[in-house]
Amino acid sequence: LPAAAHNMRLRLRKDPQVCERLREVTAALQDDMTDAVVLPRQVYQQLRHQLRDSPQIEVLFLDKVQTRQVPAHLSPDRCSKVSWWMKTHEA
Repeated sequence: LPAAAHNMRLRLRKDPQVCERLREVTAALQDDMTDAVVLPRQVYQQLRHQLRDSPQIEVLFLDKVQTRQVPAHLSPDRCSKVSWWMKTHEA
């Protein structure tokens, strides 16, 4: 929800159903993530921004790194419960 208001993002972050879905998704990825270093998105973005000053190192970094986004979709039931908010704050 990139365009969502701050309070709605916080509500979804603390939502037990979203947290449970995230646990399910990350458990499925657990085998693929052995011996992996996991960075939060903001840290990765900052690192990439700093690597722009050194293109040779940036190319080496991109060659060695594998990036993934870990989605935690809302269930259809949960979407219907927050749809009023989405319609009200639609861009």
